[in-house]
Amino acid sequence: MNSLTDWIKSDARHLQATDWCGTDTAERWQQNQNNPLFAYYVDNPVHYQINPEYFRSEHSYTELISDQTPVNIFLGCSHTFGIGHHTENTWHHAVTEHTGITPVNLALPGAGVEFSQMILMRYIDRLNIQRVYHFQPVYSRWLIKTDTRFRTIKPHSITDQVIQNNWSEPGYIQLSHYRNVKAIQQMCTERDIQYWHSDGASMETHLGISMHKPELQSESDIPARDRQHFPVSWHSYLSKHFINSDPGVDWQLSI
Repeated sequence: MNSLTDWIKSDARHLQATDWCGTDTAERWQQNQNNPLFAYYVDNPVHYQINPEYFRSEHSYTELISDQTPVNIFLGCSHTFGIGHHTENTWHHAVTEHTGITPVNLALPGAGVEFSQMILMRYIDRLNIQRVYHFQPVYSRWLIKTDTRFRTIKPHSITDQVIQNNWSEPGYIQLSHYRNVKAIQQMCTERDIQYWHSDGASMETHLGISMHKPELQSESDIPARDRQHFPVSWHSYLSKHFINSDPGVDWQLSI
């Protein structure tokens, strides 16, 4: 096992076929299960199906590589992984229903844009990729490599004050995000693969939906089971955004 795979396996909350993952914990469910907002999940519990490569998918990516099945890639963090949701309620499921192309979900809970670039580098010349869809909010998450494996860290866990200040500075965070997104876009362009990217800012601009407050948008809306992630209405909006948009990056760095 190489260091990247080792990190995926360990840092992704020891992913396996399970009913709980990341912030969607049994303890949190015990607190929320009697709340009417979560009634949907009493009869419809979430299950996370994890494939042999430690991603949330019903497909073995090794088999997709072997068969050279046409696929679409989905990149991102827990929002794309689908923490707190059934797969059929996630944005990438709706995009898959629209395109009819086999999905490859390479998202990882807690990961940042640097991981998205690195994991795409692993698969881009092995899978038969048609399109890449990438939802990645601008978070201060940094990928580092120790002697044995990769891991994601956040500024508050760093003791060196200079590094902590740099990695917490909004301009530096945006610069790093932009640099990695443009690198992903270039990788796709060189291979004639269409690439979509969104950081979610259009939700705040056009719909007034806060990226920091996963509020329900209607009485019929369904929250994420952990209530830490966005509701189904948000996934619906994001899927329509990708379906109705031309390929490209909908976010630009202000310099």
